[in-house]
Amino acid sequence: GLLPQTLEVSILDVGVGTGILIEQVLPKNKSAHLFGVDISPEMVKKAKRKFKGKNNVSIALGSASKLPHKDNSFEFVTCVNSFHHHPDSIQSLEEMKRVLKPGGKVILSD
Repeated sequence: GLLPQTLEVSILDVGVGTGILIEQVLPKNKSAHLFGVDISPEMVKKAKRKFKGKNNVSIALGSASKLPHKDNSFEFVTCVNSFHHHPDSIQSLEEMKRVLKPGGKVILSD
């Protein structure tokens, strides 16, 4: 797969929805710190409920065009099946780049 399975890394999923991608990564890499962000309060609520009690998963409400994370925070930023919903795709990409650590990777699939 594209995401590491054994490293202690931080991964941000932009447009996390109900957390399907995080759900797939979690059993394969228990040492990863997984973050999700979504603009929909309903999706955030569902994802938070799904990962309740998982100390290495954090879900936040926020926009891809103004991510609620610090610069240079993540080794990987993913955006799967949601990029077509971003009204300002260039700004979203700039934000993904901003929160990415040097040498990090953006994985975009739409």
